[in-house]
Amino acid sequence: MPQKNDRHSLIPGGAHTYSRGDDCFPPSAPGLLVKGSGAWTWDSKGRRYVDWAMAVRSVFIGHGVKSVDRSAFQNARRGVNLSRPHPEEFALAGRIADIFPGSEMVKFGKNGSDATAAAVRLARAATGRDVVLRSDQAQFLGVHDWFIGSTVMNEGVPPAVRALTDTFRYNDLEDIHSKLASLRGRVAAVILEPLASFEPSPNYLRELKQIVHDFGAILIFDEVVSGFRMNLGGYQTIADVRPDLTALGKALANGYPLSALVGRADIMELGGTRHERRRTFIMSSTYGPERSAIGAAHATLNWLERRDPYPSLGNRMSKFLKSVQEIFAEEHLDPNLNVSGMPISPTVTFRDADGAPSLGFKTLFMEAMVSRGILLGSHLFSPSIAHDPLKLALTLRAVRSSLTSISPLVLGKTDAEIREDFDGTVKPVFRELN
Repeated sequence: MPQKNDRHSLIPGGAHTYSRGDDCFPPSAPGLLVKGSGAWTWDSKGRRYVDWAMAVRSVFIGHGVKSVDRSAFQNARRGVNLSRPHPEEFALAGRIADIFPGSEMVKFGKNGSDATAAAVRLARAATGRDVVLRSDQAQFLGVHDWFIGSTVMNEGVPPAVRALTDTFRYNDLEDIHSKLASLRGRVAAVILEPLASFEPSPNYLRELKQIVHDFGAILIFDEVVSGFRMNLGGYQTIADVRPDLTALGKALANGYPLSALVGRADIMELGGTRHERRRTFIMSSTYGPERSAIGAAHATLNWLERRDPYPSLGNRMSKFLKSVQEIFAEEHLDPNLNVSGMPISPTVTFRDADGAPSLGFKTLFMEAMVSRGILLGSHLFSPSIAHDPLKLALTLRAVRSSLTSISPLVLGKTDAEIREDFDGTVKPVFRELN
């Protein structure tokens, strides 16, 4: 097997997903994982970890769920990819449309980027406009130029393309109104994750939709992460706000590669054949309807519909996060911890003595936790249904022990002072320099 550092000579960054790369994990994190079961994962040396990364938040029920795998395998045995549509893709499209009221048509892809790029293209075709406004709280909306050009990692994106995407402040109605007014007649779409790193104010999404429509633009929700994770209908069901288009993925097929764009028929049909307008290339994927992922998605929805795990998982995670906060308080580190969002999909960040974000603290914490058998990803805690009371208890025990060991290294220190004690930190994906 290649050594950890050797992978960089074969794959740029040493991983096919940036957030799986070495720079997003502490030095002692496993370089290679070879197996997953439930909320456990094993590295190439046979060591077992409680997995809180869960395949970049795509595995929601748990690794290796037999009913999901069986459905995927059975579908594939009948021909993994056929030359014409097959019945299962229409059945799944119908199920998704029923789950998301107001979404009348469905198109499948293989990742969330397929869906968001198609949504942006459809919005431009529907409105005849070019500019896209995206939320400043959206950590990742896709790999395509329309989004990447609006980040600090925009090398290779022409300036003319960068100019077509601007940001707005999440949860700030005055800001989005001001941006739309200043770009009157030019904005095709407003796109955001409805649940960002924190929950929006009551009625924010409802009023946002009205403002967007008042200016003739299309509202797109990226629920690639939150869809099927909050509940079957995503965060839009909780907020009772239906966007024009929605991008879905990740938990839809419990880690199998499948995404979907769903939305209003009058917009989606622009990518079809039943209209007299110029044709719009919405998206077309050889592997979009391949049968293993379609089968996995059917079984995933069956599991979620039958068991309705959302209340119990939300309750477990609420208690877990409260316990984490109490442990930090015991070590006098509660000012350094920030927990926001919903318990079922929390955002956990660290701050230094001055209240500034601290990658040094994050690195020390991730390093201490992995040495105790707890693998944290870049989002730290990504809950799955497989995180049962045993996994939570093991994790809390590791949190307590980890904080006891690192407290002298972080208490009362700035991030610069924390980082004096070691070389390098975990890094965000989007940064200008390595």
